[in-house]
Parts: sequence; C-alpha cells; structure tokens
Amino acid sequence: LFQTRQDKDETFLLALSPNGPPHFEAENYKKAKFSQIRQDLTKKLFNIYCRRCFDDKVNDWNKRLRSTAGRCRCQSNGNAKVELSIKVCDTPERLRDTLLHEMCHAAVWVIDNIRKGGHGPAWKYWVNRCQKVFPSLPLIKRCHTYKINAKYLYICNGCGIKRHSKSLDISHKICGICNGRFTLHRHDGKKPSDKATSAFAQFVKEKYKEERKPGVKHAETMKILSQRFKQVNFLYLEKM
Repeated sequence: LFQTRQDKDETFLLALSPNGPPHFEAENYKKAKFSQIRQDLTKKLFNIYCRRCFDDKVNDWNKRLRSTAGRCRCQSNGNAKVELSIKVCDTPERLRDTLLHEMCHAAVWVIDNIRKGGHGPAWKYWVNRCQKVFPSLPLIKRCHTYKINAKYLYICNGCGIKRHSKSLDISHKICGICNGRFTLHRHDGKKPSDKATSAFAQFVKEKYKEERKPGVKHAETMKILSQRFKQVNFLYLEKM
C-alpha cells in the first residue's frame, strides 16, 4: 500500500530540498557549510535508507570522483561500496537523491547477487520499492542532470566530454574516448586566453620533469609549477 501521510523520516528527507517543509534538523544541515556536515548527513541518510528500504541488508565517501554524481562498486566478497562525488553531491538535496540511487545498485549485488544489473529490472524493483516507502521524494532517475560547480572545466575538442580538475596536464593528457585534446575553460564556460594557457602549458612541458620527484604526487607537482610560473611572470613584470 502507498503511504498517504508523511512519516518522520520522509518529512526529514523532503525538508532537505530548498523549498521543503519546516524541519529543525534538516534546516541545520541546509544552513551549515556542506563540507562540514557531509560525513554526518551521509551516515544519517544511509541508516534511514538501510532500515526503511533495504531491511538492513545493504558506504565509503570517495572524494576523488569528479564528473559523475555517484557509482556503486561490486566487490568479490559480496559487499558493495558506494562512492559519491564531492564535486556533484554538494548540497543535502543532491546527496539525498544520489545516495538512494546508488544504494539501489548496491542492493542488486548484495541482496540479489546480480553483479552487472545496470539500470535493469532488478534495479527498477528496488527503485519502485524505495518510492513506495517515500512517495513524496523526487523520482529516482537513471542519470543526473546537475550543474557541476567546479572552478575549472576541461572540454574535449573531439567528443565534448568534460573533466573537472585543478591540474590536468593538457600537453600530455588525451581523451580516453576519442583521443581528442582537452582545452581549459573558465567556470562560466568561456575559454581562457589562448596566450596565457599556451604559455603555462609550455612552462609545464619544460619544467615538469624537474619538479616531479619520487613521492611527489602529480597534483603537488602542478601546484609547485603554478607557483613558479607566477614568480617568473612577476619578476618579468618588475624588470619592465
């Protein structure tokens, strides 16, 4: 039977939306800086979903993801690990909806023992079950349409796929789908100055091996190169 009245759990979940009903605890989550409450809210949502939708049979927060809202990894020991992107799941509402979507994938493997169910009948079964438990929540969709709030955006000039990263070496990195080249764009979608971009790319090409030492990660190397590039430009301007 479908519910005709919202219970306490459903009211809390619905209140995580910007225009949701009044709820003291949900308001605290919405007002706080998301990075500070992300772990706590993830655990709370997981416990609600596990108890209400998955009979306690079915969480690792992975901050490395950049372009997908979430994914579920099936493990050989029968467990599943849900990974969520901090670049995409950056509000309580997005976290609420994405986690439920991915937990439906986890249930297909952990409970139904179907490893590659995708968005097939088994996944749809769990989606329908969740929507019967919480009918007021938005429909669980196959793909997200969220606008990603990233400062930097790299777009493949071949297939148009987007990457979100602070330091992508576009002088070496090519698209894994079409072998196209990436171009750097600003957060508003506009392309930065070609002159500035190519100057830095050339600097990276010349100095990268100098700074990439054993034990130093790529991101750290790019940060050092960025600082060196700024210093070189500053000294050049001082001499003019």
